[in-house]
Amino acid sequence: MSLSRRISSKWFGSGWVPDIVSQFAKNTAVMLKGAIVAQGIAFLALPVMSRIYSPDDFGMLQSLLAVVTLLLVGASLRFEIAILSAKPHQLRHLVMACLALCFVTSVLALAVVSILWFLMPGIIAKFGAYVFLIPLLLMLSGLGQVLNNLCLRLKALPLIARGKIAQSGTYAIVSIAAGVITKPTTLGLVLADAGGRAALLWFALKGEVAAFIRELPSVGRRTFAACHAYRHLPMLSMPSALINVLGSSFTSVMLLAVFQAGDAGNFALIDRALGVPVTVLATAQSQAFMSLLANRASEGDPQAKLLSIARFNAMAGLLPMLICVVAGPTLAVWILGPDWATAGRFVQVLAPLYYITFITTPFNMTLVIMGWQGWQLAWDTGRLAVLALMWLCVIQSHLNSLVTVTLYSGISSVLYLVHIVLSYRILSPQMEGKR
Repeated sequence: MSLSRRISSKWFGSGWVPDIVSQFAKNTAVMLKGAIVAQGIAFLALPVMSRIYSPDDFGMLQSLLAVVTLLLVGASLRFEIAILSAKPHQLRHLVMACLALCFVTSVLALAVVSILWFLMPGIIAKFGAYVFLIPLLLMLSGLGQVLNNLCLRLKALPLIARGKIAQSGTYAIVSIAAGVITKPTTLGLVLADAGGRAALLWFALKGEVAAFIRELPSVGRRTFAACHAYRHLPMLSMPSALINVLGSSFTSVMLLAVFQAGDAGNFALIDRALGVPVTVLATAQSQAFMSLLANRASEGDPQAKLLSIARFNAMAGLLPMLICVVAGPTLAVWILGPDWATAGRFVQVLAPLYYITFITTPFNMTLVIMGWQGWQLAWDTGRLAVLALMWLCVIQSHLNSLVTVTLYSGISSVLYLVHIVLSYRILSPQMEGKR
């Protein structure tokens, strides 16, 4: 046994060793490499960006992105999920349907924004003219998630990895350049985010993916037939995903509504500095795990893989979590600047949540892919209800932003642990055919 295999066996148990040499482990390594480089770029740019832009700018960006994320659920009516498991004769028609839907929903979003702007300006007063960039971000994001799943289906994982690096680099360069050349405003951050998403699309449209796209059929009867075969996705998975996104973005939006924009901005920057890297790294594992679930008959026991990944992430994330809890306020001011003292206090209370997220996120699509959309819908609904109740208590008790974020961290941590238990349970052989 090689030295690396002996170390792996000692640290993680014999169940981890097969993963190191499997195709699944190679796929995970490719995705993690891209994610680590991308987040390294973002982290290096963060001290510069935090000194150019104010907490209010980041708070506004976070709120806009929360709206985009909510609308993204319906960008292609969840048919993008079917790309991972569609039959060969359905695949091209489903991809074509998803791409067409992305353009249609973006146009509809522009129409809605325009109507609200002229007829009900009070509803979007806090966003200002930035709302007209929401349809652009929605289209770029929708196309990105379709191409991401197509890359997974075609096993073009290096394209995803390079796209993530390009997205992060473009965002950093454009945001810093916009802040230096012109007056720093939220517009610079929004345009940088759009540029990053466009860069991801550019790098994803290469090689076999570009060849596949060039051979797509026109929308026709077979396209509607393919969509009809997966009609349960918009009917059941889309409501579940919508509730999921509401639960995920609820806190960032409510912070802006209940407290000052600065509180929302401090939360947004910490979420971008710590939460986003954690999610991106874990999502890289999630994409490899999704590929495994689609081919589980030939790639081994998914329950064993789940335990191996969770055990590894728990070990890898423990020390960073402890550092954030002990030294978060000091590090935040040192890295970000003196205007971000509140962000440092948020680091301390959010670190346990990011740790739990790092462990559980690789399996966040398990219930959906395995056909247990009902369980996923119940979990999403329960989370949204609990968070809504939390915010009701916050408002009635006049709690401050730090206590609010602490409650959010604790409640969300428990809910994510419940989700991973459900995911592990439905992967057991006894649950096959019971859905």
